[in-house]
Amino acid sequence: MESRRRQKADYLFGAIVVILIIVIIAVFLLAVNWKPPSFGSGGSSTGPKPLSDYSTGHVHTTVTDPSNPNRVYTGTHEGLFFSDDGGKTYLRLEGTLAREDVMGFVVDPADSQTLYASGHSIGVMHSSDGGKVWHPRSQGIPSQDVHGLSLESASPPRLRAEMASGQNYVSSDWGESWIEG
Repeated sequence: MESRRRQKADYLFGAIVVILIIVIIAVFLLAVNWKPPSFGSGGSSTGPKPLSDYSTGHVHTTVTDPSNPNRVYTGTHEGLFFSDDGGKTYLRLEGTLAREDVMGFVVDPADSQTLYASGHSIGVMHSSDGGKVWHPRSQGIPSQDVHGLSLESASPPRLRAEMASGQNYVSSDWGESWIEG
């Protein structure tokens, strides 16, 4: 009889331990905002999906490629994304800016493979291959905290970087050098 009671107690203790482990795992998954893969109609969880399906924090900028209105770039708190269907679905632009806080973005209207991005800790970055490889372009800017980036249609065109401090810097040579202005 005593042995049977002990077996029941051991079984109950084991069941309680298993339930506690399941609860701890569930709380952890909720805390990290885990979502199961969505396979959709394409049969893959790695294809384009709505921006809301990504962990993006929040959106800072959305820019349409001047030569291709279906190509949309969106800079978020958690990286740079692009869409080839006018913003219905997105892919993360992998590489240097994959998880950076991208706040400003410019597409060169004469060459859509030439891109510029800015953010809290990246200063101004430049890509000449559509975003595969990025290089710093912040020579003359005193801080890497560049909140905005725009293209002025002056002749020659000028890039304008807006700093967190409110200062503005201008480049007339596509980001090779910057002066306050």
